[in-house]
Amino acid sequence: MQIQVQVHGFTLTDALDQHARRRLRFALDRFADPIEAVIVRLSSEHGGRSSRCQLQVQLRRRPDVLLEETRD
Repeated sequence: MQIQVQVHGFTLTDALDQHARRRLRFALDRFADPIEAVIVRLSSEHGGRSSRCQLQVQLRRRPDVLLEETRD
């Protein structure tokens, strides 16, 4: 399972990158067989007043799963 972390509107630190990867592996390792890749997109929006996290899970022989959360 490959994990990509992409950011927009701020700098990705090594600590944030490693934290995201560690949490995803912990949550998804037991389901790893059909998962080809996970793309994490983090962005700062509205002048830094809100944050958005989008997860795209790419599965073998199945449509991608897309999850999104925006918070102030």
